[in-house]
Amino acid sequence: MKKTFKTLYIIIAAGITSTAVFAGMHRMTSAESIPPQKQINTVSDNLNYMCKLPMHTDVSKADTAAAKTDNNKTDNNKSAPSAQVLKRMFIYKGRLYVDTNETSTTIPRCGEMDGKIKKTVPADQKPDKELQSNFGRYSFQYGTRKNRMDVLIDGTWHVFAYNENNLNGVSMNVTKNSAHSAKLKITNSTNKKIMFSDDYLLEKRNKKTGEWHRVPYLIDNVGFDDIGYTVSKDNPQTWTADWKFCHGTLKPGTYRIAKSFLAFKSTGSYTEYTLTAKFKVSG
Repeated sequence: MKKTFKTLYIIIAAGITSTAVFAGMHRMTSAESIPPQKQINTVSDNLNYMCKLPMHTDVSKADTAAAKTDNNKTDNNKSAPSAQVLKRMFIYKGRLYVDTNETSTTIPRCGEMDGKIKKTVPADQKPDKELQSNFGRYSFQYGTRKNRMDVLIDGTWHVFAYNENNLNGVSMNVTKNSAHSAKLKITNSTNKKIMFSDDYLLEKRNKKTGEWHRVPYLIDNVGFDDIGYTVSKDNPQTWTADWKFCHGTLKPGTYRIAKSFLAFKSTGSYTEYTLTAKFKVSG
């Protein structure tokens, strides 16, 4: 689905922070290749990113067993040793996905895999080629949010992420929260131009399994204002999320908020990152 934006730029000459205002709202659909001058790519651009097919079929036991057997067959000649020295990682579409140490039992799942790792390097090496890993040859699916992949390893889905919580010198912390809102402090100690937008995604930790699951929306077609905020060096930004309208009042538990950030190298050239921050809601 294509989106149309009317772009307005406001330059604040009196301060060191510049703000780009993107008029209008956007639906959370598949991410589109729109230049950064027109749109901030966000962590929740694709809330149904779990697979390319409609989310209505679960992976059957036969499909899972077949995938596991296929993994074992193709993994016999892997070059990686049994001891994992570096974190497990693989490359897909030019992006390096790193093991988050999370597992996923999310259902339903698509009945088809989205890809398969074809090449391996030793466990103490970093892969540098497409569909190459340092832990073996396994099949994978798109994760439950953008820039995440779920890899099926010996019958268990392991969560891998691209550029998550590795934006060195930039931090995001929840300084105050209630059951319906949270105030965040975002700090940049680098010389990079860091930008973020108003969108975010909430997840809750399952107390029994330790897994994180997305907090459901109360309404359809949730959207956020496309406002781009700049975080300059040593000039922290405060930003507040109020989710009472779209999530209601959260039940007691441990939560985390995920937001997308852009680190600009030059005009029009940037790298996307995701930062998360935990917080608790008491009874």
